[in-house]
Amino acid sequence: MRKDLLPAGLRAYKANLHCHSTFSDGHLTVEQLKQGYQQAGYSIIAFSDHDHFYPHNALTDANFLALNAFEADISENSEPSGHIRRCYHLCCFAKTDGEDYKEILPTPDYQDKDAINAYIRELNARGFLVQYNHPNWSLQQAEDLRNIHGLWGMEIFNFSATIDGIDGNQGFMYDVLLRDGNRLFCTATDDNHNHYPFGHEQCDSFGGFTVILAERLDYPSVIDALERGNFYASEGPQIHALYVEDGKIHVSCSPARHIRFTTDGRSAKSINAVGNAFVNGGSFELQNEYAYVRVQITGPDGTMAHSNAYWLS
Repeated sequence: MRKDLLPAGLRAYKANLHCHSTFSDGHLTVEQLKQGYQQAGYSIIAFSDHDHFYPHNALTDANFLALNAFEADISENSEPSGHIRRCYHLCCFAKTDGEDYKEILPTPDYQDKDAINAYIRELNARGFLVQYNHPNWSLQQAEDLRNIHGLWGMEIFNFSATIDGIDGNQGFMYDVLLRDGNRLFCTATDDNHNHYPFGHEQCDSFGGFTVILAERLDYPSVIDALERGNFYASEGPQIHALYVEDGKIHVSCSPARHIRFTTDGRSAKSINAVGNAFVNGGSFELQNEYAYVRVQITGPDGTMAHSNAYWLS
């Protein structure tokens, strides 16, 4: 029997789930961002300005959805130099479009993991999905993330960090969290501040996006899709289908140079194009000993797409 991991028959909506505007340190208004992103084929933006919750429901219409969010900063304030100061940055997405989230909780001390976990629990209780952002930009190592719980997801790719010269690809850290038993999803985002205009080579928009599969473009449907994991992360490549059948996981995708299947152990598989050809899909046999499996696709230009991790249990 076939089990679709990315549900068939739903609409695909392109989303940027990490965005900064003039409400904090971004250079464009939310109206300018909506216009620019719509012209680039996006239907959803989570406006996640720093440390304040600003609802933007007035921007939502039949062709565009504004997700209400904010980005919390838990920094290592004992370190005086911002150059090497570690931090947890958390995008917090309101699960409803109500405007009763305006009170922002005081952030805990960076070194106090119990307090950080309590902070995340309280965010969850107040109706937020909590996403962990850009581990490399945050200068964090695996030990910083061990025993942090309650996260909904993490950024597996952050375009702004990449534009700044920092490796925005976080596949290794995603596997660290997964191998510690954390069942969380992955997104690709811009984290845009728009210091440079659209079209400029240093513009930090339109480089990382999340494709959300939902019944319709409204707040409940999109949040439901996010909670269920009905999405994938990408810099460009598309995942057309992902399903389990006859003991194997199967994927079909846009033309790719590589397709990789990753598990919690050394069991893995790479499907590689030969010469100037491309591959458009493949399969990987699943074993009961695997805890999870995820798929990574590398397109002709080196950009990647990532599925969420799927737990075999």
